[in-house]
Amino acid sequence: MKKHILYASDLDRTLIFSKRFIDESNFKGAYELVETKANEDGSIKKISYMSPSVKEGIQKLKDNDQITFVPVTSRSLEEYNRVQLGFVPEYAIVANGGLILHNGEIVKEWSDYIRKNVSLPRLMQLSMDLSEFKSLDPDRMPKLIDGCYLFTKTSHPKKFDEEANAISVAYEDIDFTRQGNKCYLIPKCFSKQVALRWLWNKLNKPYIIASGDSQLDLPMLTLANKAIIPDHGALIKEGIVTDARTVSGGVESPLRTIEFIKGFLE
Repeated sequence: MKKHILYASDLDRTLIFSKRFIDESNFKGAYELVETKANEDGSIKKISYMSPSVKEGIQKLKDNDQITFVPVTSRSLEEYNRVQLGFVPEYAIVANGGLILHNGEIVKEWSDYIRKNVSLPRLMQLSMDLSEFKSLDPDRMPKLIDGCYLFTKTSHPKKFDEEANAISVAYEDIDFTRQGNKCYLIPKCFSKQVALRWLWNKLNKPYIIASGDSQLDLPMLTLANKAIIPDHGALIKEGIVTDARTVSGGVESPLRTIEFIKGFLE
């Protein structure tokens, strides 16, 4: 019987990288632009890059009928659609699990579950509660992501943490997660893990290999049969995970994961 692998991978800083990351890591190899954004003045902003070797490796995995490659990201649908991998994945999980895509189209069954369980009035009230502190934190402008969760930034992380701890008492159904200056307020009824588990069942429970670098990836990584973490990420650098399979970090770190997958199928 053939093995079937569901390869779930985070995007930012796991498969694709900013120019700043590339420069700071002193990467000397080739990389190509995979994401752009139109500015208001009509100019084009270059956002994310990917190693051609990684891009080719992902394409080969996608063409293997034993592997289902699934990008998993906290990005909004609009932000996800900016990324050009060279093909449209059969499945993708975006908005931190708030949306599941099949061949680029939103899966209605999953979206119905989200609409039933996510209270938009509650998220709007939380947004207003957070906005009360905007005079002290000018970067804080809560944004609703695809009707699923709130995202904002903070200029004062420690102050935000103090306020979040106080506010969270009234919002026990919502997870407050801060990664650097980025703040995510996500209903507990969904996550990358919850969406991945739904897809795992739909695909007849394949073997899961997952990659990710940040705290929001951790639930997905704990679900996987095998989790692979690049050592440049916060999970390793901040000591959040101390006992895991890691790969040397950098722009071509996904190549080590791809080699592991190939070896697993042999």
